[in-house]
Amino acid sequence: MGAWGVGYFENDMALDWIGPIQNHTDEAPIRNTFERAISEKKYLVVDDGAEVIAAAATLSHLLGAKDIGIPEELNVWIKSSKFAIDKELVDLALSALDRTCADDSEIKELWEGNPDYYPQWTESVVKLRTHILASI
Repeated sequence: MGAWGVGYFENDMALDWIGPIQNHTDEAPIRNTFERAISEKKYLVVDDGAEVIAAAATLSHLLGAKDIGIPEELNVWIKSSKFAIDKELVDLALSALDRTCADDSEIKELWEGNPDYYPQWTESVVKLRTHILASI
């Protein structure tokens, strides 16, 4: 995993997620990211986990969180798009975050393998989940 910090966009997979979503002008890529992770019944690979966290951070930002650290390229997309955020999308986000933190998630395993950063990573995911949950 190419990561240089526990921030939501401090890894290659999260930044790679931003490029393709710019072909859309709505919340579809966010929704699709959540649905893909939830539908994975076996092992959730690190790329999918990192993308869920990036999508959840984006949603949290759209719901008013100011301390997310949104990259400029993503902020441009956000400003040029129209989003329909409903309870279903929020519920998908919460389920996808839970899936990312499950025992059969590679991103969780990789962070667990680094005891110096695992508590910070866990705290960052809990913070996202808490903010998104507060929106419903």
